[in-house]
Amino acid sequence: MYEIIYYTLNDDHSVTAHHDVLEWAASSEKHNRRIALTDARYGSYVSTVFLGIDHSFDDGPPLIFETMVFGGPLNEMQWRYPTYHAALEGHAAALRLANSVPYWKYALLRLDGITYRLDRQIRLYFSRFIRRLKACWLWVYALFR
Repeated sequence: MYEIIYYTLNDDHSVTAHHDVLEWAASSEKHNRRIALTDARYGSYVSTVFLGIDHSFDDGPPLIFETMVFGGPLNEMQWRYPTYHAALEGHAAALRLANSVPYWKYALLRLDGITYRLDRQIRLYFSRFIRRLKACWLWVYALFR
């Protein structure tokens, strides 16, 4: 069985492991989990946070820091890191990446997102129509059987 190990970030940026969830909750209450938050182009921003729980799900090093882009063409892209310093380097790399996307790609990705949402809405209405048609057909079949 997989054992969950909880982590807290110390003031010197080192990490302490905890096996008890209550002990972890009490010690993590005092600390800010946000490592960095930076604005990027097109109204997006890059956020790096300390997760506190291992998100590696394998035998590698515990991935307990996460950098994520919110908004813009790279919306919800994420990267995870095992150390504080790797997370800061990853934050800088994600910020460079978010700022390097040309505007025409951003416009195309926005248009593609709108198209996807419209396509999804059409599929939703079509599936409702098919379900109602099947129900009506079953009713007619049962009536004239």
